[in-house]
Amino acid sequence: MSNILPFESGEERMVDASIESNREPSLILVPRDAGKEAKRASKLGGLPVLSADTEWPRDPKGRALHFLAQIDCAELPWHGRLPDVGVLSFFGRDDEEQIWSDDTDDPTENCVVLYENVFSANQVIRQAPPDLAPIGDGLRRAANCVPIWENGKRIPHSCNIHIEREIEFHPKPIMTIPETIYHGRAPLANFDSDEWIPALQAKLHAARNDALRQIELEDRLREAFNRRRREFNQSIATGVFHKDANSNEAFGHYSQMLGYPNTSQGSFPPIPDAICLLNIASDNEAGLYFGDFGFCTFWVSEAELARRDFSRVYGQIEGA
Repeated sequence: MSNILPFESGEERMVDASIESNREPSLILVPRDAGKEAKRASKLGGLPVLSADTEWPRDPKGRALHFLAQIDCAELPWHGRLPDVGVLSFFGRDDEEQIWSDDTDDPTENCVVLYENVFSANQVIRQAPPDLAPIGDGLRRAANCVPIWENGKRIPHSCNIHIEREIEFHPKPIMTIPETIYHGRAPLANFDSDEWIPALQAKLHAARNDALRQIELEDRLREAFNRRRREFNQSIATGVFHKDANSNEAFGHYSQMLGYPNTSQGSFPPIPDAICLLNIASDNEAGLYFGDFGFCTFWVSEAELARRDFSRVYGQIEGA
């Protein structure tokens, strides 16, 4: 890894080798205040631009979903697996609890991604349907609506639209690294089984005869990986966002497309061949909050992304 001092021990060098073999490119999103005259179509919050004949997405119970983000693929500086043209619009059920598996075991039913690949004259800013529920059921902060208290009781707000923020993109793809030692196409280690990289098999075999040695080895590997992860996020903070190395971005708090997304709980994707279509970090300026300032991730299978089929996108929300 460039500009990073090399590790000294053999185990630590194995960590670096594993990280390098697992790296995947991503697009880092840089939200900006939209101002009075928006210059870019890609955005968080606000209202979507949709064709007149496109229906506002709803969940299986008929509840209108909240608009979260829109990506104009023509604005992407680099596409990778993403479409070259067209607009991706992301919707999800932004209720109080944000538990997208609450009413169903199917994680595709509480979020929708629309893909319009042909621009037409009838594409307009779509107003939200009148039955769209208040963000957070009126009990969480939303846009400029802050819940107020009256006689010891919280009075819900009525805002159902997130504040619009333009999205710019870092001009070059960032080679992301797995979020934890367990992640990656070829994880460094799975401590609950024998799925270690071959270079560690001999050490593991010897360590299994001594529980303390095994724990010590695992701790060293995790510590080495976590150090690399911190260094990576610090490089994002300083190199992409031009922030202090101790800023929020240095803790992995930024949005992205493709690559390994940040999550709050280190959970795995919902399907084995999942591609991170969009990972949205909580954003104060847009009033977007996922759990306790966590993340919302939209996953799509590799095969469906290749076909430009976004009819079954998987959604995850994780709080900090």
